[in-house]
Amino acid sequence: MKELKILLILLFILPLIFLSITIGPFILLSFIDSSWYYSEAVNVGPVDYNAELAKAEEAGYTVKGVLALARR
Repeated sequence: MKELKILLILLFILPLIFLSITIGPFILLSFIDSSWYYSEAVNVGPVDYNAELAKAEEAGYTVKGVLALARR
């Protein structure tokens, strides 16, 4: 009976140890490596996308995408 208890304990503990070694660091990182930002009543205002795209083109960047096509 004692051997059976030891065997059952090992059958439950060994998979838990294996899972904690393999998955544990990823779960730990998900809690440690999280960002949280908060600000009170900060608003950058409306963004003029056409002006920003024009500045990017003047600086030598290639502008592609939906906003660039809608501008033309």
